[in-house]
Amino acid sequence: TCRPDTLWSGTRRSTCATSDRKEPVMRVALVGMDSFYFTQTIAGLLGDLPGAEWVGCCDLGVPDECVANAGKPSTEIADEHGVPLFSDIDALLASGQPDAAVIATNPSRVPEVAAALAASGLHLYIVKPAALNAAGTAILREAIVDKSQVIVSGMTYRRHPSVIAAGEALANGAIGELSSIRAMHQHGRLSIWGPTSWYFTEPELHPALYLGWYVADLFRWFVGEPAEAAAALGSRLADPTSPHEDTVRTICRSASGVVGSLDVYFGVSWPYADLELELLGTNGAIRFNAREGGQIVTSDGAETIEPTNVNMMQTELEAWIAAAVGDIDDWHRPAEWLDALDHGIAMTEALKA
Repeated sequence: TCRPDTLWSGTRRSTCATSDRKEPVMRVALVGMDSFYFTQTIAGLLGDLPGAEWVGCCDLGVPDECVANAGKPSTEIADEHGVPLFSDIDALLASGQPDAAVIATNPSRVPEVAAALAASGLHLYIVKPAALNAAGTAILREAIVDKSQVIVSGMTYRRHPSVIAAGEALANGAIGELSSIRAMHQHGRLSIWGPTSWYFTEPELHPALYLGWYVADLFRWFVGEPAEAAAALGSRLADPTSPHEDTVRTICRSASGVVGSLDVYFGVSWPYADLELELLGTNGAIRFNAREGGQIVTSDGAETIEPTNVNMMQTELEAWIAAAVGDIDDWHRPAEWLDALDHGIAMTEALKA
């Protein structure tokens, strides 16, 4: 049996159940195979996503970049997973007939790629950052904000169990009105990436954007509105050969007056939490880190938040597929994640001031 998917933009094929799979199957493509982390990570997940069928991949005609960054030729990755490989989007759309695509390519080309795929009515999962500058975000806003399909960007911490618990406590009024948020994301150190990685080849791909995305999105999510101002300071001590600061501290404020202290650490070589979060309210506080857990503290006492571990990439891809087939309505809207992207770009610009 087949059913029309009401989330499509324009005239699209129906999402069909096969004889051996009773649930509708979303045909998914991997577009871009030159990410120095995400290409192989996503390739290892796409074949096993519930409700999805991996129908093809596209290297966008940049095979040398695929080898340099992903560590393998695109032909080898396609052969390993038994999916056809295309060199351009038109060939992919004509032969692979995908309903959805994961975009994992150099962020300098993401806006044009995303715009083309969105115009074809595909649901999109766009690996962060989806743009490097204001020109890129302008292309995205025009191309995707008003589309009816599910278009998200990640990874984020929105599916992390501890972050969800903090959000539910805040929404339930456990700590009163939010007055400030402090968040830290650490991501190891630059020396683990090769000399051809985008950190070195893309001057605009600063850790304040590539990694600051995580904390900027937390601010946008918890506060419910974008940051209006950003100031930043950074240092370059852990990796003197880096073209960027490896430790960045930023401050910001929303229109309603919530202040933020958002930090990025890219000089860590020892076991350390990748996330710390503190929400200060008028009647209490929530504080935890991803390795040790934390507490919700109010005048009634303290409630423990247990440490949790989750495969965020897999969890987000599964949620994206579920939203695309209409099973859930809880997904990261473009208007919101573009605010976080703007914030990351603003943090980078603030370091130049």
